[in-house]
Amino acid sequence: MRFFKRMSVTTALIAMLALATACGDKKGANADAVQQQSTEAEAQQREMTPQERYEAMSVYQQEDVDSMDARITMDMDMSMGGESVKSVTEMRMTFFMEPLKARMEMNIDMDELGSQEMQIYIEGTEDNKGMMYIFDGTSWTVQESTDISAAMEQYDARGTFNVYVDGITDIKEVGKEKIDGRETVKLTGISKGEDMKESMLASGSLDSLSSVLDEEQLNSLFEGLENENSQIEFWVDAETNEMVKCTYDMTSAMNKIYENMSALIPEAGMELSVDKMVVSIDNISYNNAEDFEIPAEAKQ
Repeated sequence: MRFFKRMSVTTALIAMLALATACGDKKGANADAVQQQSTEAEAQQREMTPQERYEAMSVYQQEDVDSMDARITMDMDMSMGGESVKSVTEMRMTFFMEPLKARMEMNIDMDELGSQEMQIYIEGTEDNKGMMYIFDGTSWTVQESTDISAAMEQYDARGTFNVYVDGITDIKEVGKEKIDGRETVKLTGISKGEDMKESMLASGSLDSLSSVLDEEQLNSLFEGLENENSQIEFWVDAETNEMVKCTYDMTSAMNKIYENMSALIPEAGMELSVDKMVVSIDNISYNNAEDFEIPAEAKQ
């Protein structure tokens, strides 16, 4: 059961990272939004280039977003102590910006090891801390952390989408597909390992390791990451440039991070390698989320 809880928290943080990487915007994007929209309007009079469509999608993501729904699927194969473990985690995620809160309904299927349904609620507090409430089907666990709140704040679409887009390069259009009745344009790009490092540090998703790693050791987690690029695919609505689906292959980069972590904490017995880690985001909806309350029993 503890393993499933660790998996659920890890999955939630990876999902946040993937969403931030996929949906983030570069610094100063708000100041450039009007100019970008003008450029987009001109481009609509002709066939948009892949880069123009991608930039239009990025601007679209940040405008007047108060809530967001998405389905996130993480397909992961890893090796631990010479044994292979396969897992498929499906998560339905709902975010609200004010008040800052999130709900994640998860199913973790680990093949022969069994499956587990879990719920995670996250809320930001007035003192800028994050509270995470985890229900494993029988009991609640509460974790308090500053990093969760910091990670969630990356989704404040009114001004803090300020990282990651500049790190996605080599944007190409590779085809057109119909998804759920919507005509989409498929784009591909490359997320560089160095930019993933900046993403993870900015999101705070590794701050929980500060209790066992000093600053120098934390930085050493990313040694060699600059050589590990990740493939990212976007399906963009052909008319509105809204992101409809995203797939992010994080295998190479995450394997390097886990390899470095195993070397840093040998006493933990974390001989772990990642053979596959692909995160898919779809069923994305903006400003149409149903409000929710964190269960009272979670806070008892």
